[in-house]
Amino acid sequence: MALVTTEKHRQAVDVRARRDAPSFRALSELLNFTYGPAAVIPNQLAEVPEITAAYIFGSWAERLSGESGESPGHIDVLIIGNPPRDELYEATRRASSAVGREVNTHVISAEQWADTDSDRFLRTVKERPLFRLEVEVPSR
Repeated sequence: MALVTTEKHRQAVDVRARRDAPSFRALSELLNFTYGPAAVIPNQLAEVPEITAAYIFGSWAERLSGESGESPGHIDVLIIGNPPRDELYEATRRASSAVGREVNTHVISAEQWADTDSDRFLRTVKERPLFRLEVEVPSR
């Protein structure tokens, strides 16, 4: 189906996705939503209490929304709530390991998220692509 190219290097074979293949974008999105950060990070955050909402922002969100560019080196996640920092750190470490990229979190309160007019960073975050993570935190 011409989805990949292969190149043999002695005993090893280098397999690469063909970005010019007509189905590349659709297959990439499917894999991303099934095995990528959009699937992995919510599973890890679900173990952390007091998270009201979570979003991927920055270059990873831009790629998920279809903007072209380099593959991001890390994943930025905005956490809304007041989670215990040690539990959030551990969940972030596990998520980083699972997706093979550093996951950086930025934690803000629900009040800060509701009133972004005075915060330049949050205004910018809201103006750019955001990808909401479906985090279902169990009650304790």
